[in-house]
Amino acid sequence: MSKYAKAISDRSGMEFPYNEMVKEWNGSFVHISEYEEKHPQLELRANRGAEQQGLRNARPKRVENEVIILLVPNPFESIAASSGIINVKNKVTVDQLEIQ
Repeated sequence: MSKYAKAISDRSGMEFPYNEMVKEWNGSFVHISEYEEKHPQLELRANRGAEQQGLRNARPKRVENEVIILLVPNPFESIAASSGIINVKNKVTVDQLEIQ
């Protein structure tokens, strides 16, 4: 290579002398002032715990509460906007319930 050769850094887009450029672990061609070593946590290592494979975004199984009566759409009404009293209306009466 010529001693006047230039290269463009993949990280900053700036022009640097070609003989001062290095290739990073991810394939980027960068200047030695911009070089970053690979972080140790990116290396795979053997699992040492009892759990061989973890799940991403794991959540416990959902437990739904038992519902005796399903309410009709928009069953709540209040007398006034700032009222602390809320009435609940439903079309099903207690006689119509089938409790198991």
